[in-house]
Amino acid sequence: MKRGDVVVLLVCLAAAGLLFLPRLLLSPANKLVVTASDGQLEFPLRDDIAQKIDGVLIEIKDSRARVASSPCRDQLCVKAGWLTRSGNVSVCLPQRVAIQVSGIRNQESGGVDSIAY
Repeated sequence: MKRGDVVVLLVCLAAAGLLFLPRLLLSPANKLVVTASDGQLEFPLRDDIAQKIDGVLIEIKDSRARVASSPCRDQLCVKAGWLTRSGNVSVCLPQRVAIQVSGIRNQESGGVDSIAY
């Protein structure tokens, strides 16, 4: 292995490490914001809750949240699974219900707006 190969390898490893940086910068989640047709509701993630809002069953358990069931046809909101990190969103368009996990950094210090995979 030549000197140039080692330099290229180190640069590639550093670039790969930077890909994980946004994950480390996301703040821990502390509440769930539910937006429905009749306004916004907030639930703390530390409590275990099962709440039905506009026909959509929202479940909070072990500091994570999900849409447990919905009367919509495609069930995309249910297939989104558990939301654990600040900024995670699940939306049920037919029922007009959206849930978003929120953390301190997103509100106060202007954390990461979005990450696309």
